[in-house]
Amino acid sequence: MDPHRLNTPPANGRQVRDVNGRKLDKALKAGTVQPGFAAWLAYRMQSGAVFLHHLTAQQACALTGATCADLAAERRKHRSANGNGRRVLYRRAATDNDIDAVVTKLGTEKVLAALDRITRPSLVAAE
Repeated sequence: MDPHRLNTPPANGRQVRDVNGRKLDKALKAGTVQPGFAAWLAYRMQSGAVFLHHLTAQQACALTGATCADLAAERRKHRSANGNGRRVLYRRAATDNDIDAVVTKLGTEKVLAALDRITRPSLVAAE
């Protein structure tokens, strides 16, 4: 972590500096953060002049006292679903509940219209 980056006044006149938690974690693990700078950064965070964002899971759990299992469960609960709702079509055999979820998502009219199109008899010229 470059001390110069935090010591220089911001270009837009803001007084609060933001620090990326992942970059800070990487710098701490690499040993590039000097002890004096770490104390200064801790003081600035305590006084509200610096705020952290994009924390690692370990940092977030350490700050809040949450367990990693609870954090993972919360992350799964709020995870986006690839735009298609529940992921059911990657499985080899879909269960009845999975099919019900897909039909509910698409709507019964569309599913029945697609079923009619698929099962429509084809006109084959009889010779």
